[in-house]
Amino acid sequence: MKVLAIDDDRLFLQMVRAALEEEGHQVAVATSGEAALDLLGQVTPDVILLDIRMPRMSGRTFARAYASRPGPHAPLIVVSGAGEAAMTGVNVAGYLAKPFELDALLHLLREVAPAA
Repeated sequence: MKVLAIDDDRLFLQMVRAALEEEGHQVAVATSGEAALDLLGQVTPDVILLDIRMPRMSGRTFARAYASRPGPHAPLIVVSGAGEAAMTGVNVAGYLAKPFELDALLHLLREVAPAA
């Protein structure tokens, strides 16, 4: 499965990348919504892990910009410490509260992108 992880926390991105690559997934990372939109020209993810609270471009703003691009679109999983209320107005396939167990992330990935 190809995963794009978007978060302004570089340590979090390193941990997620290492854990998912160990499970056999391909992982691209971006530290901002802008960088992620640029990266989408080179990467076609099966699923996107998205933090909601980021400087400059919030996860909500990224989600709207991503939805306005030509499809197909990967399902979005919000991974945030902001709480589920932060997802209001964002079309997402799932939510994980930080911190979370790796098994919970792997289960959700299989659930939202089972054929990938």
